Amino acid sequence: MVSGVKSGTFQRTESSSKLDAPSDKHHHHAVPTGSVSNGSAKNEHIDDVENHVKFYKNAFKVKRREQLNAIKSVLSIDNTKKRNTLVSDLISGMFKVMNEAKELIERKNYHAKDKFPFDNTELKEAVAIVVENMAFLCEFALRFPSIVNKRYSTDYKFKTVVQWSYQFSEETDLYDENSMKLLNLCGQQLNFIPRDENFVNPYDKKQIKEDIEREAVKKIDEARMKKMEQKKFEKHKKLKKPTLSRTEL
Repeated sequence: MVSGVKSGTFQRTESSSKLDAPSDKHHHHAVPTGSVSNGSAKNEHIDDVENHVKFYKNAFKVKRREQLNAIKSVLSIDNTKKRNTLVSDLISGMFKVMNEAKELIERKNYHAKDKFPFDNTELKEAVAIVVENMAFLCEFALRFPSIVNKRYSTDYKFKTVVQWSYQFSEETDLYDENSMKLLNLCGQQLNFIPRDENFVNPYDKKQIKEDIEREAVKKIDEARMKKMEQKKFEKHKKLKKPTLSRTEL
């Protein structure tokens, strides 16, 4: 099962969310022959772009489910050494294809905010590789922070590609709300966007445990200080208590 996860994670396969043109059943915008005026051609092109974007977003949701199943398979490996080795290999594989896709996108002078390249198979495949693998990498960055953080902080090329892919994916408008949240959490985890004051990695059990322990110690210290202040106040109040003088007696 592990080998299957490894081979199907970052490579484009027939069963993956390829950016092929939708079949005829998706083309509800088709106009009967002879009814297309000079002005409608532009509208039909816009419809083509919108339909392909919608088609890919749906395919991307399928790809995300596949990725989450792959994550579960990795997490199910009991042998820590084997699991960490697999994670490192997967990260290296993602980096390789993301870097190649990045270079192609830059050669084509394509920008994330440009119209969806549905009419350029090579380019749309490169776009898919970046956004899909960036989302997948985010899952690993949050679930295996020590491994990904180490690679990110020590490998400049890896860091550059991840930051570029992060920004590209953020600007493509291909992610849904959940994927955008995942992307944001990853950015904070890797510290290349400012962390929110209340940032918590929901998958980092070790960090959560440390935070809980730190908060518990803080509350104990606060309670102890409050108790000491109360005792100090009562002692001071007792010393200042009025007494009768000799003449009054």
